[in-house]
Amino acid sequence: MATTLPNRSNSTSQEVYPLGDISPEAYRGLALHAAKELGWAIFDIDATGFKAYTNPYVAADNRLIHFSVNDDMASVRCENISAQLFDYGGGRIFQFIEKMQAMRPDFTEEELKSIYERREMLKVDTPTIAPEVTNRGFASFFLPREGYIITPLLVNISLLIFIIMRLSGVPFFAAGEEALIRWGANFGPDTLNGQPWRLITASFLSTGVLPLLVSMFALVYIGQILEPLLGSLRFTLAYLLGAIAAGLTSLWWNDAAATSGAFGAIFGLCGICLAVFSTELLPRGLRKSMFRNMCIFTLLCLFFLKQPSDYYVAVFGSLTYGVVFGYSTYRFLYI
Repeated sequence: MATTLPNRSNSTSQEVYPLGDISPEAYRGLALHAAKELGWAIFDIDATGFKAYTNPYVAADNRLIHFSVNDDMASVRCENISAQLFDYGGGRIFQFIEKMQAMRPDFTEEELKSIYERREMLKVDTPTIAPEVTNRGFASFFLPREGYIITPLLVNISLLIFIIMRLSGVPFFAAGEEALIRWGANFGPDTLNGQPWRLITASFLSTGVLPLLVSMFALVYIGQILEPLLGSLRFTLAYLLGAIAAGLTSLWWNDAAATSGAFGAIFGLCGICLAVFSTELLPRGLRKSMFRNMCIFTLLCLFFLKQPSDYYVAVFGSLTYGVVFGYSTYRFLYI
């Protein structure tokens, strides 16, 4: 099959290319099989092609693929149907075409035509549980919508508290320990002596604008993935338990240090994702890519933290909690 792959760096949301030495019917069969192997949810199959969701379980990573073959030309279009900080739609097209090229030597022309003839068997009844997002502007990350209610609420509360603290005179870039304790940071002498609520309030405080921006970026990213899977109630519980786990770990390590920030709770959510994406709950193709992406995301967050050692101890405590929580509850997710 003499199909030319699009350049990854220049790949756009649509590619049109010649079929090469394969018939249109066989190429449609090859495309259907490749989409199935990638874990895509195939639906709306007609005489020229089909539509498929790339990740029907995770709203933040879902795309709508339009595939068609007319005469000797194939067309693949990737449509963003989710609210995202970044869009890598062209990468899905590259992945799809690359998968077809890798599979082509394994089938004869007749076998591929046979796949296409049995195309109705590859359709799914419920193509996606991840709702499409109509408003994809920057403001959408702060506005509740179906499957995304608690995440923007947590973000907005954290931003509001940050603004109020700065208006009251707390330094914009580096809040002092005394000010953080006054506003509710986790501090052993207070937390262990009648103020356990500090385990939770600490997660809504930020030492400065940079930690705030990084943590809110992380919360939006992981919230779009996990909240639709857990449901709003369990997502809230998971977030608060992550904050408590981080706070208790911090007290165990050094009860004289004041700790604050959302990353303790966020790494609890990361741990849940790592657990869920390492199970067989999702199709293999999606499971591998989501697990890899979450590992990279977790490592990047650790790199950008640049906090005292006490903070890393708290984060790893929360991450451990998240993994345990994820393995304990993944069978009850909304999938």
